[in-house]
Amino acid sequence: MSVDAVSQSNDYNQLTPQLENAKYVLGKNCEVVCADAGYASLDDLVKVDANGIKVVDPKRKASN
Repeated sequence: MSVDAVSQSNDYNQLTPQLENAKYVLGKNCEVVCADAGYASLDDLVKVDANGIKVVDPKRKASN
């Protein structure tokens, strides 16, 4: 688990930093991450996928 306070008004581009924090706390890579649609930044999702982490999150359209 990882939490952080940021000055952005949304969660875009926050998934990768949260996973890096979780890796530090857990001492290993996460295998699966669940996130709400606010984290669904394409850039972040590409980075997460490149690390072999499975992502469960709704599409932005579906969440509305």
